[in-house]
Amino acid sequence: MGIAGLRKRCESRINNIPIKFKTNEWKLTVELEFLGRVIKKGGIAPDDRKIRAINEFPVLINIEKIRSCLGKTGFYIQDYSKITRPLTNLLKNGVTFKWT
Repeated sequence: MGIAGLRKRCESRINNIPIKFKTNEWKLTVELEFLGRVIKKGGIAPDDRKIRAINEFPVLINIEKIRSCLGKTGFYIQDYSKITRPLTNLLKNGVTFKWT
């Protein structure tokens, strides 16, 4: 999403936010949390609280925990399906879950 798309989303969903736009330049006077990201003067980054929650996630001891983990982390990780393939394979029928 470019600056124009970000501008449209901010303008259509959030009123009274101190953002000033000029042609292709933008100036942000505060940090804005939006869809799991933090938008600030330096750019757009994942929310540190979300990253901390992922890092502190408990050990995956059963299928419910795997599903929960996959559901909470998918939005934040690039090449997600490749990285999580070993976990998603554990969700298939007939696969024995064995944590090593």
